[in-house]
Amino acid sequence: MTTPTQHPAPTAADDAPSTLDASLSIGGMTCAACVRRVERALTKVPGVKAASVNLATEKARVEFDPAKTTVKGLEAAVESAGYSAKQIAPERAPWPETIASLVAGAAMMIAMFAVPMAWQHTLGWVELAVTAALLPWAGRHTFVAAYRALLHRDANMHTLVALGSIAAFVVSAIVTVSPTLAHRLQLGHHAYFESAVFVIGFVLLGKAMEHRAKLRASAAIRSLAKLQPDVAHKINGADGAATDVPVSSLRADDLVVVRPGERVPTDAVITGGRAGVDESMLTGESALVTRTAGDALLAGTLVLDGALEARVTRTGSDTALARIVALVDEALTSKADAQRLADEIARWFVPVVLVVSALTFVLWAFVAGDVARAVSTSVAVLVIACPCALGLATPVAVMVGAGRAAELGILLRNASSLERALRIDTMVFDKTGTLTEGAPTVIAAYPAEGTTETSLATVARSIETDASHPLSRAVLRWAESLSAPRVAVESFAQRAGLGVEGRIEGALVRAGRASWLSDQGVDLSPVQRALDQIEADARTPVVLSRDDRAIGALALEDKLHPEARATLDQLRSLGVEPVIITGDRKAVAARVASELAVKTVIAEALPEDKAAHVNALKQRDGARRYVAMVGDGVNDAPALASADLGIAIGSGADVARAASDITLLTSDLRAVVDALALSRRTALTIRQGLAWAFLYNVLLIPVAAGVFVPRFGWALDPALAAAAMSMSSTSVVLNALRLKRFASSRARATDR
Repeated sequence: MTTPTQHPAPTAADDAPSTLDASLSIGGMTCAACVRRVERALTKVPGVKAASVNLATEKARVEFDPAKTTVKGLEAAVESAGYSAKQIAPERAPWPETIASLVAGAAMMIAMFAVPMAWQHTLGWVELAVTAALLPWAGRHTFVAAYRALLHRDANMHTLVALGSIAAFVVSAIVTVSPTLAHRLQLGHHAYFESAVFVIGFVLLGKAMEHRAKLRASAAIRSLAKLQPDVAHKINGADGAATDVPVSSLRADDLVVVRPGERVPTDAVITGGRAGVDESMLTGESALVTRTAGDALLAGTLVLDGALEARVTRTGSDTALARIVALVDEALTSKADAQRLADEIARWFVPVVLVVSALTFVLWAFVAGDVARAVSTSVAVLVIACPCALGLATPVAVMVGAGRAAELGILLRNASSLERALRIDTMVFDKTGTLTEGAPTVIAAYPAEGTTETSLATVARSIETDASHPLSRAVLRWAESLSAPRVAVESFAQRAGLGVEGRIEGALVRAGRASWLSDQGVDLSPVQRALDQIEADARTPVVLSRDDRAIGALALEDKLHPEARATLDQLRSLGVEPVIITGDRKAVAARVASELAVKTVIAEALPEDKAAHVNALKQRDGARRYVAMVGDGVNDAPALASADLGIAIGSGADVARAASDITLLTSDLRAVVDALALSRRTALTIRQGLAWAFLYNVLLIPVAAGVFVPRFGWALDPALAAAAMSMSSTSVVLNALRLKRFASSRARATDR
């Protein structure tokens, strides 16, 4: 069994033991309960510091103390819980085999010209011995994979490489061992040992560079996974004393203390203290955020200038950090639509190449009468047509793009969403909390005749206490600022997008939209002048009533996000038309649209109607439009699901749970531009890689087959064909790595 990779663990004590990381493939899981059972089984093993299980990828990441347990012990713990477990051996870059093959091939090529003719036959025997020893070692993975494909009556890239190298070796062996037989078969006198070795060497070079590129690409993802510390300071007893415990032992409602310079061990809510917290590793925001009692803390964030006491809310795979890593893992295992097409083409491509190689041999050997050329060209066709670049185009680009996105606080759910981002020409924004700050305030109160502001505030505080809508919370804050008393409410009910109602001292009290109250038979005449004034000021009204008569109206206003106008301008520059959808009145929606220069506004839309509006926008003006929806990921869930591309904007665990294509861990609206631009850039990189791979094969297979030999003398030696194939894969990888340099619009704005 392969030994897990060792790294120093960030612990609280200098003499803390080193830890090992292990990845396990878990079988038998069917639901979230299975995930928790596997995690519990792993964390109970002595020496396990952290364990995270992903249901989608069926993998577990475990960090443990090798002095206390082993990978076998971890596997046994999972199996005792009723599941199967097997370690996933870390991929190794084949540098030793690569160097040995390339050095041997280069030495053979030099010797071909440097060694006198009298010694060439002896040199052939030396090269035969070296190649016979080198190929089974350096090419073992290729040959085994080709053999397995043969057993399944299949053919793949390993088939092409194995056939090419073996054919070159067999012909060369015949030329060296039996020149008479070679002459009889018209094989000529040239041996291709260097080609056989170079074919394997250049394939391995491509693999080694691919492995290195993947490590670079996944650095951001690995750094996310390692943000959570191993040790937490758990508060025990009434005296407030803290003891160090493994993070994996924490449970909900435990109390912990986080000191300056330490990372938050798990998701929690602050119960005491005040500190600046660096959340940039999750949100992409460089500015410190001040956190105090009642605020949420996310695992992995860094407390800088104060100590905090907090109550644990989520642990293990339920933390926002673990969910973020799981989402990125899911993105990396997904396939873009273009890659599915490429896979289907590759499925038929290899058999076609085998036929082309055979035809090349037949034409050169039996029509042109040049068997030596037939061998060289047919082997070159096999090698140069290897579809390595075709298989790399999507996974490497998605890995780099997802890693860069994670650094910017953007989570891409799958590869197909990247391609949909390319088509987006319309983006719908929910107004409240997305384009606006989501914290409306009461700016004026209009009690009806016979009602005082205090009695209006009392009714407002009582009926709005248990409501969750942002307008309800604003009304509640206003009532509390007046120190209005709270009265018991019976039969409380919340009507989505309309308002709330309940009974206070026997009377039926309502608070909400004027139109809703009117539909319920409430007389609005006592507040009609106030409603007209609120309408003229383009504010949002909330009407309160007792039984069938209005007792007052409140005017509310929600400020626009400072970056809203700049964000929409940037979207227009990307060819995307912004649209506003809101449950607010037309006058309020029109005022916001005017400030943001938005032409299309959908006002007075109920939450359940937003999905229908999104679908209608897809067929606007009789043409298919591709619509993205930006919302909070909870109230806008149906609309997000109906859109061609759903973007949830918010923070923390709510976003980690959002059922959207792209989720943003920051409330900075400019992240929407980053998400769209980076998704498009990644999708274009995928297409570039696939296009290059196809173009490369279309152009070079005829050259390798010797089509241009009669007229121009153009041909490819098998060794050069192997080098060209390797460079094709390398170019795809290097092109994908350019995504790491994607510049955030937020960073550019800061620089200015």
